[in-house]
Order: sequence, then structure tokens, then C-alpha cells
Amino acid sequence: MGDDRYGVGSWLGQTLAVVDVRTSTTVKKIRVAAPHVSVLSEETVKLYAPHGGRRMVLRRRGLERLEDTAMPTGTRPFFEGGEVMMVLGTRRPIAHSSAWEIARDALGVFDASTFDERVRAPMPAGAREVLGMDHEGRVVTSTDDGLALVDRATLRETARLTLPIPNGIRAHLFLGKHQAMIMIDHDRPRELVVARW
Repeated sequence: MGDDRYGVGSWLGQTLAVVDVRTSTTVKKIRVAAPHVSVLSEETVKLYAPHGGRRMVLRRRGLERLEDTAMPTGTRPFFEGGEVMMVLGTRRPIAHSSAWEIARDALGVFDASTFDERVRAPMPAGAREVLGMDHEGRVVTSTDDGLALVDRATLRETARLTLPIPNGIRAHLFLGKHQAMIMIDHDRPRELVVARW
């Protein structure tokens, strides 16, 4: 949100609290569904909330809302060269809960400003999120059982790292152009795996 403040919100939440870094006090609450990414410019803050299917543009100085537009629904967006890539899907409720999840079903590339669709393809099996691009220009995608590398032009899977713990993966973090870290939550203590290719 800038050098002097940050945004705090829950994945399931509908409100983003803007907190002053120096005083640790909430300076404003903004109604927006689960923003994942904020992009700063000199004049604006863009909040991308793919779980809620919204992008909001705020004036950086006073945080007033300038624009609130629809965006593709899916998981965390990855921005590269004027495009946004993400695992797409629809929001669905989780049975016997007030929570919801994304029913993931495709991989897509869109214009980062207009969200005009450029490419859509079936997602790699178990795809969760687009993490980044590797040193060869392949899309690095987290999966339920590891990682998948996807050809950028065709969005087809070209390689896969499968870990021996199905559905025990807690989180993925892309570390650079050729490695990712995976936290396994199957047993205690948690295990960290660094994958290199």
C-alpha cells in the first residue's frame, strides 16, 4: 500500500484494513473481497482480488476509490510483460462451512489492463497457482502434488515434479528463475523442500 502503510485482510474476508507502519493503527477499512496483490504507481494503488473477481484502483494519497472493475475469477495472479496469468475457476461454497474455495478448471493469460483473454487452456492436473516464469520462459505452476512447468505459448505442461505426499502440501514459494520452495504439512514438524531444475 506504500512505504508508510500496509494492507491486512483474510483470505475469506471482504474488508482490507490499511495500517500505518509507524503507529500500527488502522487508518482506513476498504471493502474488497480478498485482495491477493497490490501494484503501486506514483498516483495509484491497484488491488487485485481474483478470489472475489474484482480489481480496485485507489488514489494513493487518500485511498479513495477511483475504479472497481470485474476481473477473471481464479487464484493468485502473476504479472509478466503487460499480461496476467492465473489458474481460473469459479467460487463455490465449502460444505458445512461459511468458507468458500475456487473450483479450478483452466489456465489463462489476459491483458493486464483490460483483462481481454489472450489464451485459455486446460490446466495441468491439480494446478493451484501460477508462481512465476523460469529461466527458459516456462510458466511455473504449483500443483497439489508438487510443481508443473508449462510452455508459455501453448500453455501445455512440459515437465512435472511430483512429491511423494499427495495433498499434504501447504504452500509454494517461487525463489528465482530455476527453483521453488514447497512446505509439506503432512507430518509434524513441517518439512521444507527446495526444488531446482
